[in-house]
Amino acid sequence: FGRHRALLRAVVLISGVHPEVYRRGSGYSRELGDLFTALLRPIASQITHPGTDVDTVLRTWFTTVFSALVIRVAYGPGFAADPVDDATYTSQLARMSSAYLLNGRQRAGR
Repeated sequence: FGRHRALLRAVVLISGVHPEVYRRGSGYSRELGDLFTALLRPIASQITHPGTDVDTVLRTWFTTVFSALVIRVAYGPGFAADPVDDATYTSQLARMSSAYLLNGRQRAGR
């Protein structure tokens, strides 16, 4: 998102009014989500969310992080909160991701 910020901003903003850009963007986003969830599937045994299958947990994780990054790239770092630099923001997203994905594991280890 950082390296291609300008292009992604334009694509995200125009996708709301251009059906073909929306269709392609949605397809690429889903493909990226599939790749990320497949990448994390090896840690599935460490992901414990009672009553929720691991594929749903992984997809929810991806959608949440992806959406946060899309909003940030489209509207800037100060859109929904006080702005922080990219390194701090990504660090916080990583910590949030770890807490969500490994929530049950961390509680058991305390």
